Amino acid sequence: MVFKRLLSLDTHSRIELIEDAVRAVALVLPGRFEDADLCAQSLMSAVNVLCLRHTHCLVRQQNEILTGFNAHIEQQYFKHKVSNIAALTLTVVSYTEVVFEMVVHKSKQSINTRWRWIAGLEGVKVLLRLVLFYATKKRIVIHPTHFARGDEDNKINLATLDSRIGIPSSSTLSGSLPRFGWAHVAELLWIFRPLIYVGLMWKQSKKKSTKDNEEYNNWKPWLISLGIDLAARLARELQPMTRLEREESRRRDYLLLFYLLREPCYNFFTKPIVDMFCDATEHRPLISIFAAALNDYRPFWEQYYFCTSGS
Repeated sequence: MVFKRLLSLDTHSRIELIEDAVRAVALVLPGRFEDADLCAQSLMSAVNVLCLRHTHCLVRQQNEILTGFNAHIEQQYFKHKVSNIAALTLTVVSYTEVVFEMVVHKSKQSINTRWRWIAGLEGVKVLLRLVLFYATKKRIVIHPTHFARGDEDNKINLATLDSRIGIPSSSTLSGSLPRFGWAHVAELLWIFRPLIYVGLMWKQSKKKSTKDNEEYNNWKPWLISLGIDLAARLARELQPMTRLEREESRRRDYLLLFYLLREPCYNFFTKPIVDMFCDATEHRPLISIFAAALNDYRPFWEQYYFCTSGS
């Protein structure tokens, strides 16, 4: 109740200003000192979780009758206790998973142990998405699974809480329909794909740990994961989609770009290009600033799975 009173219309803009300031600090921290990446990601995760609560209170306070995307979230996820808990838990896990992985990585655990913990987190997310999928009578799982700030009456500005995977671009989207036949299979493929990929990487890590060749690469997990994503993409089109579902499908299409940042494609194709660009622009005015920032952020997608997981 105290938190809600603080979120009056006169003070919410100040809170948004603080959120933006903390995000700005988190963005410039990587590369500045030891464990700066962990510090930056911890700040970002903390402000995203607080922003989630802030958004929920603002939407409840300013909209007696919800419309558009928020109306869909209210109807599908927040009407029942089980789906409500699953939706909010999925959001919190998505906001904190990178921090969790960083802590495990910096504790000097073996690569096999790290993949085991990652598989556990992906397993939790699969279970939560299955709960949402079947609790909503086989409707496509929309991201995000919480209220989003809209622009009704120019009172609330759209805030992207998760820059890794984004949110639907429209606040006036229609609802979704149950998935049948191959469209049903497509959604299950999309839900299980991250866990299948992590399971294959975990299995590969056991073989890799027994080899002396540090350049050991196996395309099998990468190709199987991409194949599942493409199969889900094609099967999803076999059933007509509403505008909201089309937005979600487009968002998932963008996530395919993350395959360029995953091993072994990254090692063979993307990394040489990034190295060449950074070397060529290292001493050039202005563009060298971008190259330096790129180098500061490279450890995120080179060392941490969840930064490019798209799950």
